[in-house]
Amino acid sequence: ARAPASRPAPRRRAVAPSPGSTNPAGGFRLVIDVVVPLRHRRRRPPPPPFRRSVGAARGRSRSTATVTASMREDSFDLGSYDPEMDGYEPPEVSVDDVTKGDRIGEGSFAVVFAGTVAGVGDVVLKQYRRDVRGRDWFSFYADERAMCRRLRECPGVAPFVGVAGSDLYLVWRDVGKRTLANVMEDARTGGGGGDDALTLAAAEMGLSTSATDAEIFVAIARGLIDAVVSVNDANVVHRDVKPDNALLTSAEKGSPGRARVLMVDLGGAVDYETGQGTDGSEAIFDPTYGAPEQFTRHKSRSRGIAGMFAGFGANRMDPGGGDLEATGA
Repeated sequence: ARAPASRPAPRRRAVAPSPGSTNPAGGFRLVIDVVVPLRHRRRRPPPPPFRRSVGAARGRSRSTATVTASMREDSFDLGSYDPEMDGYEPPEVSVDDVTKGDRIGEGSFAVVFAGTVAGVGDVVLKQYRRDVRGRDWFSFYADERAMCRRLRECPGVAPFVGVAGSDLYLVWRDVGKRTLANVMEDARTGGGGGDDALTLAAAEMGLSTSATDAEIFVAIARGLIDAVVSVNDANVVHRDVKPDNALLTSAEKGSPGRARVLMVDLGGAVDYETGQGTDGSEAIFDPTYGAPEQFTRHKSRSRGIAGMFAGFGANRMDPGGGDLEATGA
């Protein structure tokens, strides 16, 4: 039978005998029929460059952007979601389920929004800024992403839902939006209707309106200590404990373990199980809450164990007299 017109006829190919062959058929190998199906198609011109932005694909009116810009909007770390890589963790939240609401606050590396997630309810979204110049912003994001997943079951931190999309948002359940720093600032500026910081904090923590200042203070202190201890129990040190990172919450808001204070902003934490953040060449340093010794370093001193304790005999009133090296804790 003849082969179809669209395919070439089978070609008979004989394989030459190999030297020293022991084949009983005279040293010749089997003759093979090889059929190579080929489709004769007209050559298509290459497609034009894809220039439709993700925003346009979603129906938003936006100026034309290259696919690179689109990927930059919806993915900061495409490589981390390669299933072939060790440690691959897919996103826990679909972007299609996320609705972003009003902005809550903004920091050096990220903007925080209120929002909702289908099947979860009210959430807090953290979107890292891509316009930070001169700073390795992505390493901060990757550290916080890893630490939030690591402490997902810890009752002393804000309850983490997961990553939305390909690193578009970090998502937490909404158990409160006000920090200790917020109520302190409101009391200072009059934004709390004239109430002092303790009264404002009591309202956020669900305390009785008849609670005394001493009772409110003890509740804040105990809640803060409990949160820090629960993080430490997981073999993690937060390293950036300050009013801005102390979230005020209550059982009525759904806090884990009926906590009244939860720690947030885990990007600078050190994990003594995985080694994250234990690099001795760097340390978390907030100019407001950092130790004065961190303002000035004596380069001539040893950077080893002896250098860590070198400043203990110095004048304690002299901010430059000590030498606090980065110990990773």
